Amino acid sequence: MTTATASASLAVALLFASLLAGTVFGDDIIPIIRMPLLERFHAWQAEYNRTYATPEEFQYRFRVYCENVKFIETMNRPGSSYELGENQFTDLTQEEFEDMYLMKLNEVASAPEAMGQLGTMNAGGTSGGGNTDEAPNYVDWRTKEAVTPVKDQQQCGSIYIDHKRCFNSSTSIHVEHPYVGRHRQCRRDKLGHHAATIRGGWAVQRNNEAMLERAVARQPVTVLINASRAFKSYKRGVFSGPCNTSLNHAVTVVGYGADTGGRKYWIVKNSWGQTWGENGYVRLERRVSSSKGMCGIAMAPYYPVM
Repeated sequence: MTTATASASLAVALLFASLLAGTVFGDDIIPIIRMPLLERFHAWQAEYNRTYATPEEFQYRFRVYCENVKFIETMNRPGSSYELGENQFTDLTQEEFEDMYLMKLNEVASAPEAMGQLGTMNAGGTSGGGNTDEAPNYVDWRTKEAVTPVKDQQQCGSIYIDHKRCFNSSTSIHVEHPYVGRHRQCRRDKLGHHAATIRGGWAVQRNNEAMLERAVARQPVTVLINASRAFKSYKRGVFSGPCNTSLNHAVTVVGYGADTGGRKYWIVKNSWGQTWGENGYVRLERRVSSSKGMCGIAMAPYYPVM
Protein backbone atom coordinates (compact mmCIF):
# COMPACT_ATOMS: atom_id res chain seq x y z
CA MET A 1 0.00 0.00 0.00
CA THR A 2 1.41 3.41 -0.96
CA THR A 3 1.74 6.26 1.49
CA ALA A 4 -0.97 8.20 -0.32
CA THR A 5 -3.36 5.22 -0.23
CA ALA A 6 -2.67 4.63 3.45
CA SER A 7 -3.32 8.27 4.25
CA ALA A 8 -6.58 8.22 2.32
CA SER A 9 -7.70 5.07 4.14
CA LEU A 10 -6.85 6.65 7.48
CA ALA A 11 -8.80 9.76 6.57
CA VAL A 12 -11.85 7.67 5.67
CA ALA A 13 -11.56 5.75 8.92
CA LEU A 14 -11.30 8.97 10.90
CA LEU A 15 -14.31 10.42 9.14
CA PHE A 16 -16.32 7.22 9.68
CA ALA A 17 -15.45 7.14 13.37
CA SER A 18 -16.26 10.79 13.85
CA LEU A 19 -19.61 10.52 12.10
CA LEU A 20 -20.52 7.31 13.91
CA ALA A 21 -19.61 8.69 17.33
CA GLY A 22 -21.63 11.79 16.51
CA THR A 23 -24.75 9.67 15.92
CA VAL A 24 -24.28 8.10 19.33
CA PHE A 25 -23.58 11.10 21.51
CA GLY A 26 -24.87 14.02 19.49
CA ASP A 27 -23.11 17.36 19.10
CA ASP A 28 -22.55 17.98 22.82
CA ILE A 29 -19.35 15.88 22.79
CA ILE A 30 -16.31 17.68 21.42
CA PRO A 31 -14.73 16.04 18.34
CA ILE A 32 -11.40 15.30 20.04
CA ILE A 33 -13.12 12.70 22.26
CA ARG A 34 -14.62 10.79 19.36
CA MET A 35 -11.56 9.09 17.86
CA PRO A 36 -10.29 7.72 21.20
CA LEU A 37 -13.62 5.92 21.54
CA LEU A 38 -12.84 3.93 18.40
CA GLU A 39 -9.39 3.09 19.72
CA ARG A 40 -10.96 2.16 23.05
CA PHE A 41 -13.42 -0.10 21.25
CA HIS A 42 -10.61 -1.86 19.36
CA ALA A 43 -8.78 -2.41 22.66
CA TRP A 44 -11.99 -3.79 24.17
CA GLN A 45 -12.39 -6.14 21.18
CA ALA A 46 -8.87 -7.44 21.67
CA GLU A 47 -9.34 -7.94 25.41
CA TYR A 48 -12.57 -9.92 25.01
CA ASN A 49 -11.68 -11.58 21.68
CA ARG A 50 -14.69 -10.08 19.93
CA THR A 51 -14.96 -9.93 16.13
CA TYR A 52 -17.87 -9.13 13.81
CA ALA A 53 -18.81 -10.73 10.51
CA THR A 54 -19.71 -7.60 8.55
CA PRO A 55 -18.98 -3.86 8.58
CA GLU A 56 -22.64 -3.28 9.40
CA GLU A 57 -22.40 -5.49 12.48
CA PHE A 58 -19.22 -3.69 13.52
CA GLN A 59 -20.95 -0.34 13.17
CA TYR A 60 -23.95 -1.49 15.19
CA ARG A 61 -21.84 -2.98 17.97
CA PHE A 62 -19.66 0.11 18.13
CA ARG A 63 -22.77 2.24 18.50
CA VAL A 64 -24.09 0.03 21.32
CA TYR A 65 -20.65 0.04 22.96
CA CYS A 66 -20.55 3.85 22.88
CA GLU A 67 -24.01 4.08 24.41
CA ASN A 68 -22.99 1.74 27.22
CA VAL A 69 -19.75 3.66 27.81
CA LYS A 70 -21.74 6.88 28.06
CA PHE A 71 -24.06 5.23 30.60
CA ILE A 72 -21.10 3.93 32.61
CA GLU A 73 -19.36 7.28 32.74
CA THR A 74 -22.60 9.06 33.61
CA MET A 75 -23.21 6.68 36.51
CA ASN A 76 -19.65 6.99 37.88
CA ARG A 77 -20.38 10.09 39.91
CA PRO A 78 -17.95 11.48 42.52
CA GLY A 79 -18.78 10.17 45.98
CA SER A 80 -20.57 7.06 44.72
CA SER A 81 -20.16 3.89 46.79
CA TYR A 82 -19.33 1.85 43.67
CA GLU A 83 -17.81 2.06 40.22
CA LEU A 84 -19.03 0.72 36.90
CA GLY A 85 -16.74 -0.36 34.09
CA GLU A 86 -16.48 -2.06 30.73
CA ASN A 87 -16.74 -5.84 30.65
CA GLN A 88 -17.78 -8.69 28.36
CA PHE A 89 -21.30 -7.24 28.06
CA THR A 90 -20.42 -3.74 26.84
CA ASP A 91 -21.40 -4.37 23.21
CA LEU A 92 -24.84 -5.74 24.16
CA THR A 93 -28.09 -3.83 24.53
CA GLN A 94 -29.96 -4.39 27.79
CA GLU A 95 -32.58 -6.39 25.90
CA GLU A 96 -29.95 -8.68 24.38
CA PHE A 97 -28.25 -9.09 27.75
CA GLU A 98 -31.51 -10.03 29.47
CA ASP A 99 -32.39 -12.53 26.77
CA MET A 100 -28.97 -14.21 26.84
CA TYR A 101 -27.96 -14.15 30.48
CA LEU A 102 -30.94 -13.70 32.76
CA MET A 103 -33.84 -15.89 33.90
CA LYS A 104 -37.25 -15.82 32.29
CA LEU A 105 -40.39 -15.28 34.36
CA ASN A 106 -41.31 -18.97 34.35
CA GLU A 107 -37.80 -19.87 35.49
CA VAL A 108 -37.99 -17.41 38.38
CA ALA A 109 -41.33 -18.84 39.47
CA SER A 110 -40.05 -22.42 39.41
CA ALA A 111 -36.60 -21.78 40.93
CA PRO A 112 -37.52 -22.84 44.51
CA GLU A 113 -39.01 -26.08 43.15
CA ALA A 114 -35.53 -27.06 41.98
CA MET A 115 -34.63 -27.43 45.66
CA GLY A 116 -37.26 -30.10 46.21
CA GLN A 117 -39.37 -30.05 49.37
CA LEU A 118 -39.04 -26.66 51.06
CA GLY A 119 -39.29 -25.99 54.76
CA THR A 120 -39.03 -22.56 56.36
CA MET A 121 -36.30 -21.37 58.69
CA ASN A 122 -38.05 -20.14 61.81
CA ALA A 123 -37.51 -16.97 63.84
CA GLY A 124 -34.91 -18.72 65.95
CA GLY A 125 -32.62 -18.88 62.95
CA THR A 126 -32.78 -22.63 62.33
CA SER A 127 -35.13 -25.15 60.84
CA GLY A 128 -35.47 -26.93 64.18
CA GLY A 129 -35.53 -23.94 66.52
CA GLY A 130 -33.59 -23.43 69.70
CA ASN A 131 -30.91 -21.07 68.33
CA THR A 132 -31.65 -17.46 69.21
CA ASP A 133 -28.06 -16.17 69.00
CA GLU A 134 -27.56 -12.96 67.06
CA ALA A 135 -25.63 -13.20 63.81
CA PRO A 136 -21.96 -12.12 63.98
CA ASN A 137 -20.90 -8.77 62.52
CA TYR A 138 -18.82 -10.32 59.75
CA VAL A 139 -19.08 -13.58 57.78
CA ASP A 140 -17.14 -14.77 54.75
CA TRP A 141 -17.45 -18.44 53.81
CA ARG A 142 -14.67 -18.07 51.23
CA THR A 143 -12.15 -17.96 54.07
CA LYS A 144 -13.41 -21.34 55.31
CA GLU A 145 -12.99 -23.15 51.98
CA ALA A 146 -16.75 -23.49 51.72
CA VAL A 147 -17.17 -21.85 48.32
CA THR A 148 -16.18 -23.23 44.92
CA PRO A 149 -14.39 -21.05 42.30
CA VAL A 150 -16.46 -18.56 40.33
CA LYS A 151 -18.03 -20.12 37.23
CA ASP A 152 -18.92 -18.51 33.92
CA GLN A 153 -22.44 -19.50 32.92
CA GLN A 154 -21.93 -17.82 29.52
CA GLN A 155 -25.28 -17.74 27.70
CA CYS A 156 -27.05 -20.65 29.37
CA GLY A 157 -28.68 -18.60 32.15
CA SER A 158 -28.52 -21.60 34.46
CA ILE A 159 -28.61 -21.91 38.23
CA TYR A 160 -25.76 -23.80 39.85
CA ILE A 161 -25.80 -24.84 43.51
CA ASP A 162 -22.19 -24.39 44.48
CA HIS A 163 -22.03 -24.80 48.26
CA LYS A 164 -18.86 -26.82 48.74
CA ARG A 165 -19.14 -27.90 52.34
CA CYS A 166 -21.72 -30.03 54.09
CA PHE A 167 -23.56 -27.60 56.29
CA ASN A 168 -23.35 -29.62 59.51
CA SER A 169 -19.71 -30.69 59.27
CA SER A 170 -16.28 -29.53 58.20
CA THR A 171 -15.91 -32.23 55.57
CA SER A 172 -15.62 -31.02 52.00
CA ILE A 173 -17.72 -32.79 49.40
CA HIS A 174 -16.20 -33.72 46.03
CA VAL A 175 -18.94 -33.65 43.36
CA GLU A 176 -17.99 -35.50 40.13
CA HIS A 177 -20.34 -33.48 37.91
CA PRO A 178 -18.57 -30.14 37.44
CA TYR A 179 -20.48 -27.18 36.07
CA VAL A 180 -19.90 -26.87 32.31
CA GLY A 181 -22.32 -24.10 31.34
CA ARG A 182 -23.96 -25.99 28.49
CA HIS A 183 -26.32 -28.88 27.81
CA ARG A 184 -24.71 -32.32 28.02
CA GLN A 185 -25.87 -35.88 28.62
CA CYS A 186 -26.08 -36.96 32.25
CA ARG A 187 -23.13 -39.15 33.32
CA ARG A 188 -25.22 -42.12 34.41
CA ASP A 189 -22.11 -44.18 35.12
CA LYS A 190 -21.43 -41.91 38.10
CA LEU A 191 -24.89 -42.00 39.65
CA GLY A 192 -23.69 -44.46 42.29
CA HIS A 193 -20.88 -42.17 43.46
CA HIS A 194 -22.62 -40.15 46.16
CA ALA A 195 -20.61 -37.31 47.67
CA ALA A 196 -23.77 -35.91 49.24
CA THR A 197 -27.51 -36.14 48.86
CA ILE A 198 -29.68 -33.03 48.78
CA ARG A 199 -32.89 -33.87 50.66
CA GLY A 200 -34.59 -30.60 49.89
CA GLY A 201 -34.25 -27.01 50.96
CA TRP A 202 -35.14 -24.49 53.61
CA ALA A 203 -36.61 -21.15 52.71
CA VAL A 204 -35.43 -18.20 54.76
CA GLN A 205 -38.16 -15.86 55.95
CA ARG A 206 -38.82 -13.48 53.09
CA ASN A 207 -38.31 -9.72 53.17
CA ASN A 208 -36.26 -9.86 56.35
CA GLU A 209 -32.55 -9.03 56.07
CA ALA A 210 -31.95 -9.87 59.73
CA MET A 211 -33.15 -13.43 59.09
CA LEU A 212 -31.03 -13.62 55.96
CA GLU A 213 -28.01 -12.62 58.05
CA ARG A 214 -28.73 -15.45 60.49
CA ALA A 215 -29.02 -17.91 57.62
CA VAL A 216 -25.79 -16.74 55.96
CA ALA A 217 -24.01 -17.01 59.31
CA ARG A 218 -24.73 -20.77 59.12
CA GLN A 219 -24.05 -21.43 55.41
CA PRO A 220 -24.07 -19.81 51.94
CA VAL A 221 -27.60 -18.98 50.80
CA THR A 222 -29.07 -18.88 47.29
CA VAL A 223 -31.05 -15.73 46.48
CA LEU A 224 -32.78 -14.18 43.49
CA ILE A 225 -32.04 -10.57 42.58
CA ASN A 226 -32.72 -8.00 39.88
CA ALA A 227 -29.72 -7.68 37.56
CA SER A 228 -30.23 -4.16 36.25
CA ARG A 229 -28.34 -2.27 33.56
CA ALA A 230 -26.07 -0.75 36.19
CA PHE A 231 -25.55 -4.15 37.85
CA LYS A 232 -24.49 -5.57 34.48
CA SER A 233 -21.52 -3.17 34.38
CA TYR A 234 -20.54 -3.39 38.07
CA LYS A 235 -16.79 -3.22 38.63
CA ARG A 236 -16.07 -2.59 42.32
CA GLY A 237 -17.43 -1.12 45.55
CA VAL A 238 -20.73 -1.44 47.40
CA PHE A 239 -23.51 -1.51 44.81
CA SER A 240 -26.47 0.63 45.86
CA GLY A 241 -28.60 0.60 42.72
CA PRO A 242 -30.37 1.58 40.63
CA CYS A 243 -32.19 -1.72 40.43
CA ASN A 244 -35.72 -2.89 41.16
CA THR A 245 -37.37 -5.96 42.66
CA SER A 246 -38.24 -7.74 39.41
CA LEU A 247 -36.24 -10.90 40.10
CA ASN A 248 -34.32 -12.27 37.12
CA HIS A 249 -31.00 -13.69 38.30
CA ALA A 250 -29.87 -16.35 40.80
CA VAL A 251 -26.73 -15.74 42.87
CA THR A 252 -25.23 -16.99 46.13
CA VAL A 253 -24.71 -14.93 49.28
CA VAL A 254 -21.47 -16.16 50.84
CA GLY A 255 -21.09 -13.59 53.59
CA TYR A 256 -21.56 -10.02 54.71
CA GLY A 257 -19.66 -7.17 56.31
CA ALA A 258 -19.12 -3.41 56.29
CA ASP A 259 -16.59 -1.11 54.62
CA THR A 260 -14.33 1.36 56.40
CA GLY A 261 -17.06 4.00 56.22
CA GLY A 262 -19.55 1.73 57.96
CA ARG A 263 -21.61 0.96 54.84
CA LYS A 264 -23.00 -2.56 55.26
CA TYR A 265 -22.93 -5.02 52.38
CA TRP A 266 -23.66 -8.58 51.31
CA ILE A 267 -20.86 -10.62 49.70
CA VAL A 268 -22.50 -12.12 46.63
CA LYS A 269 -21.01 -14.71 44.30
CA ASN A 270 -22.05 -14.30 40.68
CA SER A 271 -21.66 -16.67 37.71
CA TRP A 272 -20.31 -14.39 34.98
CA GLY A 273 -16.65 -15.30 35.29
CA GLN A 274 -13.83 -13.87 37.37
CA THR A 275 -13.28 -10.83 35.13
CA TRP A 276 -16.70 -9.44 36.12
CA GLY A 277 -16.95 -7.27 39.24
CA GLU A 278 -14.61 -7.98 42.13
CA ASN A 279 -13.09 -11.22 40.82
CA GLY A 280 -16.58 -12.53 40.05
CA TYR A 281 -18.23 -11.14 43.20
CA VAL A 282 -20.36 -8.11 43.97
CA ARG A 283 -20.94 -6.36 47.26
CA LEU A 284 -24.61 -5.39 47.52
CA GLU A 285 -25.70 -2.78 50.04
CA ARG A 286 -27.18 -4.40 53.18
CA ARG A 287 -29.83 -3.24 55.64
CA VAL A 288 -31.51 -0.80 53.26
CA SER A 289 -34.81 0.92 53.94
CA SER A 290 -36.85 -1.53 51.84
CA SER A 291 -37.66 -4.83 53.54
CA LYS A 292 -37.08 -6.55 50.19
CA GLY A 293 -33.41 -5.62 50.29
CA MET A 294 -31.18 -4.15 47.63
CA CYS A 295 -32.24 -5.46 44.21
CA GLY A 296 -34.74 -7.77 45.96
CA ILE A 297 -32.05 -9.87 47.66
CA ALA A 298 -34.29 -10.69 50.65
CA MET A 299 -37.36 -11.70 48.60
CA ALA A 300 -36.60 -15.37 47.88
CA PRO A 301 -33.63 -16.77 49.86
CA TYR A 302 -33.23 -20.52 50.33
CA TYR A 303 -30.53 -23.13 50.83
CA PRO A 304 -30.16 -26.87 50.23
CA VAL A 305 -30.26 -29.41 53.05
CA MET A 306 -27.93 -32.39 52.75
